[in-house]
Amino acid sequence: MKEKKIKQAIPEKTIPHYLIILLIAIAGIIAYHNSILKGVFLFDDEALIINNPLIKSFSHIKEIFRTHLFHGSGVYSNFYRPAQSVSFILDYRFWGLKPMGYHITNVLIHIFNSIMVYFLAHTISKKQYAGIFSGLVFSVHTVLSGPVNYISARADLLNALFLLISFTLYVLYKKGHLKGRGFLLYSGSLSAFVLSLLSKEIGYILPFVILFYSLCFSDKKPGSEKSRPDPLWIFFIIIAAYTYLRFTVLDFSQGKLLQTTTGVLPLYLRMLTTAKVLMIYLRLLVLPVGLHMEWDIAPAVSFLQDEVFLSVTGLLIIAGFMYFLFRASKVKFFAIGWFLITLIPYSNIFPINYFMGEGWLYVPSIGFFILIAAYLSELKNRSKAWSLFVIFIMVFLTAFYGALTIKRADTWA
Repeated sequence: MKEKKIKQAIPEKTIPHYLIILLIAIAGIIAYHNSILKGVFLFDDEALIINNPLIKSFSHIKEIFRTHLFHGSGVYSNFYRPAQSVSFILDYRFWGLKPMGYHITNVLIHIFNSIMVYFLAHTISKKQYAGIFSGLVFSVHTVLSGPVNYISARADLLNALFLLISFTLYVLYKKGHLKGRGFLLYSGSLSAFVLSLLSKEIGYILPFVILFYSLCFSDKKPGSEKSRPDPLWIFFIIIAAYTYLRFTVLDFSQGKLLQTTTGVLPLYLRMLTTAKVLMIYLRLLVLPVGLHMEWDIAPAVSFLQDEVFLSVTGLLIIAGFMYFLFRASKVKFFAIGWFLITLIPYSNIFPINYFMGEGWLYVPSIGFFILIAAYLSELKNRSKAWSLFVIFIMVFLTAFYGALTIKRADTWA
C-alpha cells in the first residue's frame, strides 16, 4: 500500500507546450513541403478558384452566403460551404492565382488542427505523451494527405478546425475553466460550431460527439457540488434551424434530386458494404499504402461473401471490445466512439455518391490515434525500458508516415 502511494505521488514530467507546438509544426511543414513547392490547381480548383468571380472581391460576400459552393462558376451543386469560399477570397487577396499560396493555407490549417489534436488528446487522457503521439502522427499521416494536398478539399480542413475548437471549448467549459466567465467558453464553442456547419454539412455530428463525451465522463457524482449547467440542447436547436434553412431558402437543388451511385442498393446491402469499408479504413490507418483519390468499392451482394462476413465479424469483435473498455477505460471507450460516430455521415445510411473516401477519415482518425496513444502511454509508465520503446515507436511512425506523405505529394503535383 505504501509503495503504491509513493508511486502515485511521483509527478509525471511534462514538456512545455510551446516545444510540442513547435515540434508538430516542424513535422507538418517537412511532411508537406512538397505540396507547397510543387502543388498546382487540380480538378474542382478550376471551378471554385480560377473561374469563380465570387472569390475575387470582398463585395461578393453576401452572395456567397446566399448561394451554393459552385454558384460563381455556373456548375450545379447543392453544397452550402460559405466558409470555404471566404477562405478563398482571403487567399486570392494575398496570392492572386498562384497555387503555392493556397497550398500554404491548407498546410497551415492542417498544422493548427494537429496542434488542436494534441491538446484534445492531452485534455481527455490527462497524459501528455498521449497528446504528443496523437498530434504528431495526425500531422504527418499519409491517409490524411488528400484534403491537405487538394485545395478544393479545404472544407474538410475547415470543418475539422472549427469542430475541434468547439469541442475543446465545450470540454473546458464543463471542466470549470475560467470560473465566473464560463459563458465565454460556451459562447465560443457555439460560434465555432456554427462555423463548422458553414464549412461542411457534416458539422452537424458535433453535438452527438459532445453528448457521447458527456455520457463517458459525467462529472455528476452523489454528494458532489452541482456541476455547470449543460445546455447542449442549444446545439440541437442550431441543427434544427440549419436543417430548416437548407430545405428552404438554402436549398439549391431546384426541385431536382441529386442522383447517388449508392442509392440503387437497399439499406442492408449498403450497411454490409460499409462494414467492409470500415475494415479498409482500419488497414489504411495502420499501413497507408495503395491510396486512391476515388475508391471503387464493389457493393456487397450477400452477407455470406468472405470479405463481408469477415468484416461484420470484425465489427462484432470491436463491439465486444468496446463493452469491455466501457468498464475498464472511459478514455479508450470514448476514442473508439469518436471514430465510429464521426464516420456516421459517410456510412451510407442516407445514400451518398461513394462508399469510401480517404478524406472522410480526417476527423474520425483522431479517435483511432487517441486509442493507440492511450495504450502507448500505459506502456511508457511501466519502466524506463518501456518508455524508451514508446519514444522509439513514436519517432519511427512519425518518420515512416512522414516519408510516405512527402512522396504522396508527387501524385498531386
